[in-house]
Amino acid sequence: SKANSDEIVTKEGETVRRTELIVGDETGETKLAAWREDVKIISGIQPGERLRLKGFQVQKGKDGTLSLLAKPYSSIERN
Repeated sequence: SKANSDEIVTKEGETVRRTELIVGDETGETKLAAWREDVKIISGIQPGERLRLKGFQVQKGKDGTLSLLAKPYSSIERN
């Protein structure tokens, strides 16, 4: 999906950028998210692009769904 960005205020009162989008393959779809400076890792992704994701942290939500979180060492190869 197309990336959706928001400005979020943390518990400490700091304003940070959060960006998320949905990625998927033949096995299903999941949310891909990034915070603060890591937003640049997922910026510019367009719907329909073929991607290879490396070094993302898997997170399990309260509802049991899995999502991917960008870290400073994460990378994306566009095919």
